Amino acid sequence: YLYQVIYSPTRIDHNVLSFSGSIEVFSGAPHPERSCISASYDLQTGDTLTLASIMTKDASVDVFCNFVLDGLKELAEGDHLYEDYQGTVKDRFKVDPSTDESWYFTQTGLCFYFSPYEIAPYASGIITVEIPYEKLTGVLHEDYLPLKRNVPQGSIQISPFNNVDLNGFSQFAEVVTNKEGSMFLAQTDNY
Repeated sequence: YLYQVIYSPTRIDHNVLSFSGSIEVFSGAPHPERSCISASYDLQTGDTLTLASIMTKDASVDVFCNFVLDGLKELAEGDHLYEDYQGTVKDRFKVDPSTDESWYFTQTGLCFYFSPYEIAPYASGIITVEIPYEKLTGVLHEDYLPLKRNVPQGSIQISPFNNVDLNGFSQFAEVVTNKEGSMFLAQTDNY
């Protein structure tokens, strides 16, 4: 017999901590029961995030529902989803958005998920639809859009610690790479 809960972080940044995971229960049936779980938090306030709290005041849950239905069209064409999956998806979005927990943030978008048997057979596994952040402008509150960052250019150099003049670098890191305690220095060429 088995009862296991596993969470993995899907986004951690200035405002958001988001996890997705699964609960697996095996009690002797032909296969384990699996269900998806998720949790997201506002790191500025400590509040648990809900769909209602991440939407702009002018947004509607119908927008998210339509994005999810569009994302599922490809799977539906291949007979991977139940015939009535659209009704199940629409019912999901009729729930109170301040209690809904069927989504999580990723680095690239907002992901909605369905556990096995919700909209597809067990063999299809967990079904996810990710809506890219670019499509969520005006729908997702700007505090929950990822910051646009300039990607640093340059390279990392690693040298034996005693071969480097530390005065030439404003930032560096000392690294121990083996049991003997050999020290190396990691630095970038753009500072």
